[in-house]
Amino acid sequence: MTEEKVELLNLIPYVRHADLVCKKEHKYLIPWRIIYDYEMMFVLDGEITVEQKDKKYVLHRNDIHIMKPNIWHTRYVENNTECKYFDIHFEFVERHYGSITDISVKHMYIDPILNHVDVCKIDEKLENRVICTVKNLELPDKFSVKDPVKYINCFKELVEDFRYLDDFSKFRLRGMFGFLLGTLFSEMHTDTSIGIDDVIEHFKMNTTAYFGDDSYIKEFAKKYGYSYVYFRNKFKEKEGISPKAYVQNEKFFMAINYLKSGYYNVSMVAHMLGYDSVYHFSAQFKKKTGKTPSEYLLNKEKGLKNDDDKI
Repeated sequence: MTEEKVELLNLIPYVRHADLVCKKEHKYLIPWRIIYDYEMMFVLDGEITVEQKDKKYVLHRNDIHIMKPNIWHTRYVENNTECKYFDIHFEFVERHYGSITDISVKHMYIDPILNHVDVCKIDEKLENRVICTVKNLELPDKFSVKDPVKYINCFKELVEDFRYLDDFSKFRLRGMFGFLLGTLFSEMHTDTSIGIDDVIEHFKMNTTAYFGDDSYIKEFAKKYGYSYVYFRNKFKEKEGISPKAYVQNEKFFMAINYLKSGYYNVSMVAHMLGYDSVYHFSAQFKKKTGKTPSEYLLNKEKGLKNDDDKI
C-alpha cells in the first residue's frame, strides 16, 4: 500500500458500507484478514476484542475504533453476551484528482465471516493500491467519546441513508459522514491534557463552589471539555455515587460542622450552603439525618448524642 498524505480540506469522505451489527452467538469470530479501506466501529453494547500481530485490545460501550487499511487482524466476542455495533467502511478521495476503487464489501468482507473462513485470501491488487490519508492526523486504535448520544444519532442516519442510496440519500450520506468525522476529529484534538480522573479530584476538592443546582456541575464539566453525561457517568463509576449526591453529602458534613461549632444559627448555615430558604435546608437536613437542624442544636445544648453516622 502506498499512502498519499493530503490536507484534510482537500479530501472528500466516501462511504462504501454502513450497517448495524447485532451478534448474540457465543464466540462471534471475524477471520484473520486485512481490509483495503478504512473501517469504523462504534460499540453500542457489549464488548469485542481486536487482535493484531503485535497487540490486542478490547472495545467497550461508546468506544469508536478505526481500522486503517492493510492491517492483519481478527475480531471476536469472548463471552456469551450480545455485541452490538455500528460498522462503516469508508475511504478518503482527493477532491480534484481522486477516483473510487470498486470494492465489494459483501464479497470481500462479509461472505468470509458467514462462511466461517479461518483466514482470508489477500488481494494483491487492492493491497498495493494508493490510499489517501489525512495529513498530520493520527487515528488512535480506540477512542471513548464524551457525548455518545450525538454519535448514535449520526450513525443511525448513516445506516438509514445507506439503505436507499438514491441521489439524495447519497448526498445526505456524504454530508452526514463528513459531519461525524469532523466532530470526531475535533474531539480527538480538543485539549484534554487534564484527564477525567484529575477533573473528578478537582471537583471533589472544590465542592463548595458547586452548591447550586445541576447547571453548576454541567458548566464545570464543560469547562474541561467533557459533557455532563460523560462526567457524571465517570464520576459515579469512580466514586460510587453521582456528583450531585456527592455534593449533597459534602453539604451535610459541612452543615454538621457549622452547627457543632456554635458560631452559626440555622439561617446562616442554610445561606452559606447555597439553599434558597431555611425551610428547604431544614427539610433536606431532616431527610438526611432524621432531625431538623433546630432539633440537632437542641440535642447538642442538652448534651444528648446526635447520630452523625447517618450522613
